Amino acid sequence: RNPLLDTYRQRASAYERDAEEAEAAAIKYSRMAKELAGLGGRPLPAEARDFEAGLHEPRFAEAVSRAGAAAAKLQEYSDARDRYANASAQRRLRVKADSDLAEQLHSYSDQSRLEGDAVRADTFDAQAAALTRRAASEEGLAEEYASMAGRISEAMPSLRRMQAAAGDYATYQARPAA
Repeated sequence: RNPLLDTYRQRASAYERDAEEAEAAAIKYSRMAKELAGLGGRPLPAEARDFEAGLHEPRFAEAVSRAGAAAAKLQEYSDARDRYANASAQRRLRVKADSDLAEQLHSYSDQSRLEGDAVRADTFDAQAAALTRRAASEEGLAEEYASMAGRISEAMPSLRRMQAAAGDYATYQARPAA
């Protein structure tokens, strides 16, 4: 195992996640800017004016803040699901690569035995066995990560319903007449 290569993989994965998050944020803010630009100097719609006015009422502002916090929490779950799914896919790729290399090492071992070099053949066999064990371990981790991603996916609809109900309740508590 090469610690430098592991560090490189971790950093590359972190950079990839950061780039994806930055791209998603850029798309979001671009869409919001286009929507605002579409107003073309016209006054805000009544719903937006009511919302903006409500932000100055402490209870309404708190309700909006709670709804925002719930949305952020839901996004955290979604992000975690994506990270688990991505980690599972990466592990599966590594399992495939390790398995392929183990097969090659077995072939080298067979060739070395045919050539009469038992020591070299045993070395290749030992390396192949180590790779096979590592691939099995990685496969187990890939399954665990995929399972966790699946469980989070299954929970997302319930979490969305709870978020909506909490937002409705908070809004009602803040402005019962609205």
